[in-house]
Amino acid sequence: MKIMICLEYIDRLECNEECLDCFKSFDDYIKFFKQVRKIELNLINWKLSKCSCPFYQKNFICSHIIIIAISQELTEIPKKVTDC
Repeated sequence: MKIMICLEYIDRLECNEECLDCFKSFDDYIKFFKQVRKIELNLINWKLSKCSCPFYQKNFICSHIIIIAISQELTEIPKKVTDC
């Protein structure tokens, strides 16, 4: 189920003006694109990366940046967290 949602999400990101019918209404279109996050990853110092989410705008760090940094092996999950 989660994979299907992800694939649908990626397909909609590639949607152009001709396929706006993939949204039921303009409100659905707006709601969908408010969920899209743009992350500018700083490979030298991942803590200086930027994200377009509201949490980052307030705190200058967010889960999106941390997850990307971990997936790119720029940082690790501390052992004390994984030993629960």
